[in-house]
Amino acid sequence: MKTIIYKKRLGEYECTKITDSGGDRFKMVFDEPLDGKLTVGEEIFTLAGGVATGLVSSLGEGEIRPKLYCGAQSVPIESFIVNGGNIHPARVDDGYVRRLAEFCSALSNRVGELEKQMEAANEKIDQPLKF
Repeated sequence: MKTIIYKKRLGEYECTKITDSGGDRFKMVFDEPLDGKLTVGEEIFTLAGGVATGLVSSLGEGEIRPKLYCGAQSVPIESFIVNGGNIHPARVDDGYVRRLAEFCSALSNRVGELEKQMEAANEKIDQPLKF
């Protein structure tokens, strides 16, 4: 069984680990107990409790970009590559690098704001008390 593990990072599901213990089946595992439908190429798989299974041969060949449908929304999922029955992670694209840079910039701005708030609180604490 080939196992593809996804974790939610930066608002999308990122392929974090792929294991292969042999066989002709695959299992996609999400870090959240999601229920919905997973469209992989022309095939539709049921996602129950964050797990979907199927045959590797049903995936096709080349770069595969699954689509996850939970409720009424479509959730982006990182692609992977199928080559001769083997599954490999796809290369990181420019869009991912841009999202990562934007996330780091926003996080840096947020830390800066929190530092300012901490400095203001420390100034109030360090003031001498007047009676």
